[in-house]
Amino acid sequence: MAQFSRTAKQAGKGISVLSEGFLWISWMVAFVGIVAIVCLDVIGSKLFQKPVPGSYEIVAYSQLIVISLAIAATLLKGQHIEVEFLVLKLPQRAQDIINSFICLFGLGLFGLVVWQGFVYGHSLQVAGEISGTIKIPLAPFGYVLGLSGIPVCLIYLFRFANSISKALKK
Repeated sequence: MAQFSRTAKQAGKGISVLSEGFLWISWMVAFVGIVAIVCLDVIGSKLFQKPVPGSYEIVAYSQLIVISLAIAATLLKGQHIEVEFLVLKLPQRAQDIINSFICLFGLGLFGLVVWQGFVYGHSLQVAGEISGTIKIPLAPFGYVLGLSGIPVCLIYLFRFANSISKALKK
């Protein structure tokens, strides 16, 4: 049992590191890129009458990266909206059972996101889809969407196991 506890702690730390890494990529690459492109576009169009070509596309696809890669870190930090006022009035064991069902539902939902993200990315790659203005290949964005769901699935799996073990102890 002590070995399982140590392994669970290591897995939790690994999930946390992966989520924080995704969050760092989200902020440093995509968010800073969005700010830079918007600033360059405004300055270029207002001062030189030369806007950045495809700035709308770059910002839109960068938003996909920012949002999808930040999901796991916000879930870990408890920054998602939760409506729990009814559940908090229940006994602790009932709370743990309900929480395990919620985690199982989240695991299933984000399992579908991972699966369909990779399926969609592959279909875009096979079709050779590119953006309309500056011809950015679209397949990597589908893959990023699928990849971003993996740490979320791990978090829900970890929380599900924790909730079940708490519910069974009592």
